[in-house]
Amino acid sequence: MQIFREKIEIFVIFWANGLHIRKKNSIFVSFLGVIGSQIKQIKQIAKKHTIQNQIIPIMKKVLSMFVVLLMSTMMWGASSSVPENAPDVMLQAFYWDSYPSNSSNLGYGNTGWSALLNQADELGEYFDLVWLPPCSQSSGGTGYIPKQYSNLNSDWGSETQLRELISKLKAKNTRCVADIVVNHITGNYGWCSFATMDFGDYGVFNPDASWICQTDEMNYETSAGTCQGKATGANDDGYGDEANYTAARDWDHKNSQVQAMCRAYLKWLKNDVGFDGWRYDYGKGFHHSHINDYNSAAGAYMSVVEYWDGNPGVIRSRLEDAQWNNMAFDFGTKYDAINNGICSFNYGKCKGAGMLGAGLSKHAVTFVDNHDTFQRNNSEFGGQGNSMLSNFKDRLLQANAYILSMPGIPCVFYPHWVTYKSEIKAMIEARHLVGVHSQSEVKDEYAEEGGYQVTVVGSKGYLILQLGNKVGGSFDGFTKKASGNGYAMWIMTNTPVEHTYTVAGNSADVFGTAWAPSFEANDMIKQDDGSYRWEKSDLVLKAGTIELKVCEDHGWDVSYPAENYQLKIDAAGTYTITITFNAETKAISATATKTADADPGDEPGDDPQPAEKD
Repeated sequence: MQIFREKIEIFVIFWANGLHIRKKNSIFVSFLGVIGSQIKQIKQIAKKHTIQNQIIPIMKKVLSMFVVLLMSTMMWGASSSVPENAPDVMLQAFYWDSYPSNSSNLGYGNTGWSALLNQADELGEYFDLVWLPPCSQSSGGTGYIPKQYSNLNSDWGSETQLRELISKLKAKNTRCVADIVVNHITGNYGWCSFATMDFGDYGVFNPDASWICQTDEMNYETSAGTCQGKATGANDDGYGDEANYTAARDWDHKNSQVQAMCRAYLKWLKNDVGFDGWRYDYGKGFHHSHINDYNSAAGAYMSVVEYWDGNPGVIRSRLEDAQWNNMAFDFGTKYDAINNGICSFNYGKCKGAGMLGAGLSKHAVTFVDNHDTFQRNNSEFGGQGNSMLSNFKDRLLQANAYILSMPGIPCVFYPHWVTYKSEIKAMIEARHLVGVHSQSEVKDEYAEEGGYQVTVVGSKGYLILQLGNKVGGSFDGFTKKASGNGYAMWIMTNTPVEHTYTVAGNSADVFGTAWAPSFEANDMIKQDDGSYRWEKSDLVLKAGTIELKVCEDHGWDVSYPAENYQLKIDAAGTYTITITFNAETKAISATATKTADADPGDEPGDDPQPAEKD
C-alpha cells in the first residue's frame, strides 16, 4: 500500500501544479497525458491489492472533478482582466484637485460623487466605463497618498454617496473603474503607525513597519523620528530609479501579508463596493507580477496600469511581467501621435504610433490628457497650461477624434468632455455605430506631414478618419457622422444608420437660440410612420418671416432644404409652430397655428431676421 499512497501523492502534486498551467494548449494536453499514465498505474496497483472495485469509482470521480477544476482555472486565467474586442469608451471623470471643497481650481466644475451622480444619466448614455479618482481616506485632496483603504470617506464625498453613484451608473450599464494606490501608504500617526484595513468578510489587516520595504526613507530620514530604522521588509522590487516613492511608505509586495491585503482589497472593491475594474497608480513602484496575482484573485472586467513611459517596448515588458493580465495607458501614442503629431501639425506621426503601432492595441488605453499632464506637466497637449486655449481647440478635437476612431480603449478627459460635449458625443456615436473595438483592424492608412487618413474595421461596419489636408470629398456608402475644422469621421454600417434631425432657424424667440444645429432641445421626434416632428406652443410673435433648416446629426454638413425654408407669420399673436420632415423625400412642412390674438399689452420679441449660419 505504500506504493499506492505514493502514486496518490504524485497525482495530487500534478493536480496542484496543473492549476498554474494556463499558457498553451500543448502543455495542457501533455499534462493530461501524464495524469492518464498515473491513473493507469494506480488502477494496476489497486487490482494487485484486490481493492479495484472500491478505488476505481472514486478515482473516476476525482478525475472528473480535476478536469473540471483545471479547465475552469485555465479559462479564468485566459479571460483575465483584459476584455476581448472591447467596444468600450472610458471617461476620466475628474482632474487634479476637482474635489468639491476646493474652490481654486474648478474651471471645469467639481467632480465629487454628488456632482457626478447628477450627470449619471448623460454619462451612462455615452460612456461604457467611468474612471473615478482614489476613493479611500487619504492625506487629503485628490487622494494619491492613501491612509486607510477600507475607509471610503474622502474629499470626493462620503461612502454612501460613492455607493449611490456606482449603483446609478451600473443601472445605466456603465462600469466604474477605481483608482487604486497600492504602491504606498501614509501613516495614521507618524511614519510607522498604520490604520487597520477592515474589508469585512474578505479580511482584517493590521500593517506595521515590517510590511514596509527596507529601502524606504523610513530607515534613513531623520524626520522619521522614532520610526527610523524600523522598516524590515525586502528591497523594493519596482523598476529603476523611480521604484521608491519618496512621499509615502512603500509596501513590500513580496510580503505575504501585503499580498493577502491587496487581494482582499480588490475583492472587496469589486464584490462589495461595486467597482468592475481598476487603474493601478504609480506602476513603476512594484513588480507587475503582483498585478497578475491581484487581478487573478479578484477577477476584474478590466485593469490598467499607469506606467509613465512612451517606449512601447518597455510597456510590452511590463505586460509580460503581468502575464498579459493587464492593460496600460498608451503614453507612446500620446507623445508621438498626439503631442508631436496632431498638436504640432505633423500628421505623419499618427501612423504606427505607440502601443497601437506595436500590435498592443488589445492592452492599450489611449488618451489625450489626464490629471497629471493637464495644467501640471509639460507633457500636456500643447504645453503646460495651453491645451484649453482657443487656438488649440481645433487640434484638441482632432486628437479626440483620433483616439475615438482607433483601436484600444479610448479615455476621454473630463475637461475636454464638458467643454466640447456636442462634438465628442458625435465622435462616440460614430465609434459605437460601427462597433470599433480594442482589437479593430486598421487598414488603408495614409500619413504625411499635412494630413492623415485611415480606415478602421468595426464589428458592425467601417469608419474612415480624415485629419488635416486629407479632409474632403466623399465615400460611396459612407455618411459623415462627426466633423469639424481639420477632422471628419465617416461611417458605413451593416445596418441602416439612425440619424438625428434638428431644427435650426433665425428666431431665438422660436428656437431658443439662432442657427444652432447642435441645440438638442430642438431635436425632432421620430413618428410611427417614420417621419420626424417638432412642435412648440405659446410662442408670442410679431408679424414677419421665420427662416429655418432641418440639420442632420447636429451639424451643417447635411441640412435641408438647400435654400432656407420660410414660414410667414401674418399677424402678431400667440402661435403653435409645427414642423415635419420626411427623411426619405427630404420634404419639409411647417405650419404656424394662431391660438390667440395679440393683446395690447403684449410685447413680443424682435421681428425674426435672417442670420448668417456659423
